[in-house]
Amino acid sequence: MRVCPTPHRSKITFIRDTALTALADKEALQFMNEGLVKKSKKGRQNKTKKHFGTARVLTVEEALRIKEDREVKERQMVAEKERAAALRGKIGFAKMVWKEGYQMGIDLFN
Repeated sequence: MRVCPTPHRSKITFIRDTALTALADKEALQFMNEGLVKKSKKGRQNKTKKHFGTARVLTVEEALRIKEDREVKERQMVAEKERAAALRGKIGFAKMVWKEGYQMGIDLFN
């Protein structure tokens, strides 16, 4: 600016301001673009990772405990299904009552 004559200073100032504005815009857009790329990459990674669990090591005791818990739940489910099936019919209900140890000869209305 010091070596430039006065009539050309306004044009050089305009070019300087335009260049600085372009550099600032470039930096801002580059920052935004990097943010969008990171967000997109993270979204894709999360999308592909959602079907995978974290790896862990099971001890024998934990595996046996999990197996026993599963068997207990299965037995409860089978018992509930059998009870529901037995309660659907009169004969099934009578068999279920007899099997559970209730007395059949009691008259409820006397």
